[in-house]
Amino acid sequence: MDVLERRLFGTSADWLAFVPEGLQSFTTKDLATIADTRRDLAQKIAYCLRRANMIELIGKQGRGNLYRVADRQLNVD
Repeated sequence: MDVLERRLFGTSADWLAFVPEGLQSFTTKDLATIADTRRDLAQKIAYCLRRANMIELIGKQGRGNLYRVADRQLNVD
């Protein structure tokens, strides 16, 4: 596997760029579609964002977890 791109993440806005804009809630399937990546990678992104308290779990949509941007992240940076 080759490294195709390198990015520096310095602010929460850099990390939240993975989250689809304008959605009240989203799943890892939404993240995978927007980022044009595999679902397992989108799940890892969601895990990292959740552990950093940038997104929060708000329920389920079918069998998948449903997330939203944490309230305190909406107006930072």
